[in-house]
Amino acid sequence: QNHSSKYAQFEFMVTKRNQSEWETNDRFSENPFKNHGLWNHDVVEVFLQCRADEKDHYSSPYLELQVSPLNQSFALLIKKPREHFLPLENLNFQHRSVVEGKTWKATLWVELPDELLEKEFLPSKELHLFGGFFSCLGRSPREFYSLEELPEGEVDFHRPELFLPLGQIWES
Repeated sequence: QNHSSKYAQFEFMVTKRNQSEWETNDRFSENPFKNHGLWNHDVVEVFLQCRADEKDHYSSPYLELQVSPLNQSFALLIKKPREHFLPLENLNFQHRSVVEGKTWKATLWVELPDELLEKEFLPSKELHLFGGFFSCLGRSPREFYSLEELPEGEVDFHRPELFLPLGQIWES
């Protein structure tokens, strides 16, 4: 079954809290699969995961998308956080960043890849989209922002169990 007609679009507006410049690095390319380390600079991040229900977060892969104020991007399919991940060379991912002084607006658009949608172990269940939304800003001290509440301690966005429900995708 081809699910290529499933898309997601997100818009961020980030306003700097201090007078510092945006933390960027122009050495990163336009290729989102070669920008490893982009997250060490100012980025907005979207994590997307399809699953049958709230409890299915450990068995489902998720997509990580990042965009910088310079419109550089990074994308990976995460099969197991910090252990098994890979680039999706055929990913249809578009983005746009506009910076006006202390305000940065970023738009991300992605066609949900088959690797996220085709679930061999879910042949007859509804599939729901869950997501995490973050921004990483500054150099020292580094500032992290999240739409969902994160536990105290070291910042870790790779927590699918904390992703928010975004809606039903399809019912087979």
